[in-house]
Amino acid sequence: MITSDSARTAPSHALRLALGPALTVVLTAGLLAGCGGDDDPIPSSAADQTPGKSRPIGETPEPTPTPTPASSSTDGEATAAPSATPAPGGVEVQGNGITFRLPGEPERFTQTGKAGSTSITFDIFRYEAATEVYTVTRGHYPKVGTLPTLKEALETSAKQAGGKIATSRTFTYKKKPAIEGTIVGVKDKGKEVTIFARYVVVDRVMYGLLFLDRGGSAGPTSAFLTFVNSVEFS
Repeated sequence: MITSDSARTAPSHALRLALGPALTVVLTAGLLAGCGGDDDPIPSSAADQTPGKSRPIGETPEPTPTPTPASSSTDGEATAAPSATPAPGGVEVQGNGITFRLPGEPERFTQTGKAGSTSITFDIFRYEAATEVYTVTRGHYPKVGTLPTLKEALETSAKQAGGKIATSRTFTYKKKPAIEGTIVGVKDKGKEVTIFARYVVVDRVMYGLLFLDRGGSAGPTSAFLTFVNSVEFS
C-alpha cells in the first residue's frame, strides 16, 4: 500500500492530470515489487548478465528513512533543497544523489510505502508535456532483503499499468546495474499509449525513470533516450 506524504511541493490538482496518479503508482509499485532476497538486482541466473559480474548490493544497512519534506534528505543527512536551473535543452534537476534533465520544471513530492514491514520513502519528480509524461522516483531500502530485483520492478510496473512488457534488457549504466523495457497496451483516456521504463540500482537505492508516450512510437523515442541518458549519480 502506498500512502501520500503530506509534504507535497506541487499543487495537488496537477496530480489529477491524465495518468498522473497512475504513473506515480506504477513507478512506486515497481520499486515496491517482491523482496530481492540477497539484494542482487540482477540475479546470477539472468540470461544476459555478464559472467562473473554479479553485483550484490551493499552489506551495511543505513538508517531507516522517514517521510520528510522534499527539501530534506530521506537518508537522515541534511541536504540542500532539490533545485532546478535553466540548462541547454531544458531544465537541469538536482535531487538526492541524482541529477537529470527535463523539458521544464517538474512537480516534486514524496510518497511512502511498505516493503514487507519496512517503510520506504520515495522522492518523486513529475513533468507533463503535450504528448509525454516524465517521472523519476528514488527509493532507499535500508534493510537487506527488501530491495526488489530489477526484473521484479519492471514486471510490477507493467502489471500495475495494465499493460505488458514488449521488450526488455538488462545492462549497466554508469557502471550500475540497470534494466530497460517497453510496456505496451496501457490505456490513457480510452487510447493505447506506451511506457518506456528504466530502473537503476545505486548501492541501496533504486531509481525509476518512466516516460509515457502518447505519440504511438514503436520504440524508445529520442526524447526518452535524452531524458534517461542525462542522469548522473553523485
